[in-house]
Amino acid sequence: PPPAPAAAAAAAAAATSGGGAPGRESMDPLEAQLLSQHKSHIKHRFADLDEKGNTLCKFMCQTYWATQFQAMRQAFLGEGAEDGFLTSLAIAKTWNAQGGKSGAVFLKTADARFVVKQITKTELQMFLDYAPAYFEYMARHLFQGMETVLCKVLGVYTIGYQNRVTSKRYMEQVVVMQNLFYEKVITRTFDLKGSARARYVRVDEVKDEGEEKTGEAAGRSSQRVLLDDNLMEFTEGRPLPLHDRAKEYFNKAVLNDTLFLSIINVVDYSILVGMDDENNELVVGIIDYMRQYDIIKRMERMGKSVGMIAGQAEPTIIQPPAYRNRFQAAMQRYFMMVPDKWTAFHISAARKGAAADPGPTGMPLTRTRSSTGRPSDPTNSTSHDGAIVLGAGGGARHGAASTGSGGGAGGGSG
Repeated sequence: PPPAPAAAAAAAAAATSGGGAPGRESMDPLEAQLLSQHKSHIKHRFADLDEKGNTLCKFMCQTYWATQFQAMRQAFLGEGAEDGFLTSLAIAKTWNAQGGKSGAVFLKTADARFVVKQITKTELQMFLDYAPAYFEYMARHLFQGMETVLCKVLGVYTIGYQNRVTSKRYMEQVVVMQNLFYEKVITRTFDLKGSARARYVRVDEVKDEGEEKTGEAAGRSSQRVLLDDNLMEFTEGRPLPLHDRAKEYFNKAVLNDTLFLSIINVVDYSILVGMDDENNELVVGIIDYMRQYDIIKRMERMGKSVGMIAGQAEPTIIQPPAYRNRFQAAMQRYFMMVPDKWTAFHISAARKGAAADPGPTGMPLTRTRSSTGRPSDPTNSTSHDGAIVLGAGGGARHGAASTGSGGGAGGGSG
């Protein structure tokens, strides 16, 4: 059985950060709020009435872990986060997120800052079970600067209504995530799991003659999401190049995230990679991490394993430690470090623990403190709403290597 959430959080934190958390008495109040073990589930009920006071429709919204998510939004989005969050969610439209096989409904806020995804009751319960571990892990990132590329979950809700006039009832569970592609011009998107089984999609190469890859056309993130084998085809088997410090951050983040997800028994996650040709960046983020390795996944794996007898690839769903190892190995194949004139200096400084000397952009090589007093990473530039942007280097066929690398989006098959 998976470890208890508190034990999972402690194990993951110790394994990924190499030390314990500061005492609660010396902790940032916002961090203490995020780490609170109190189950602050709040249910709101309201109704529409006619002129005679008769109820026309009843509405319900249950907010899970309200106190902790409020702290996380404030730490992640900054001051005034709640007003901005509510304003964004006030107008959301159905979004045709390509690439997912679950058939889940997606919505995107009108300002494109957040993505709303419908989840199953099973996924909701799984997240609620390991939520304390998730909050502790996010606290390590937000307040102590631990590396991560997890797409941030900023709220989990059950919403519904009952129309007294038509007798129609509606109830669903939703999760609100950051949109990692916010204010990015993404021209190509990949959803990568490190598996070779059924990880290729055919795309129509014919494009409208009048359509250009600039402006609104280039900003459409509803384009077809490509998979692992499509990436290998696109790069002709070559890995995508990153600057040394970008690759270092990426490696640490993947190790941290996959270890954490393995400890809380989560599988079937993937990393979303968007190519922003305009800014020479790759936008990356781990998504779909709300599925634990339960009995259903075990049966699915057993069924798919039969195909291995006929020479097919290993099933996509495998046990958490094996899934973690396969994912980590794939990230090493898909991304590589390309040295520049500063590489030897970076490596030497890192080994000696010296970090006061400036790098190529005049920034110290250690973590610095942001204006809010929380850790920031000079290795990466940070776009709006915290998307990590890692630098890329070198050159590859088809322009793959001229693209940079960075924080991703809760889109695609997200």
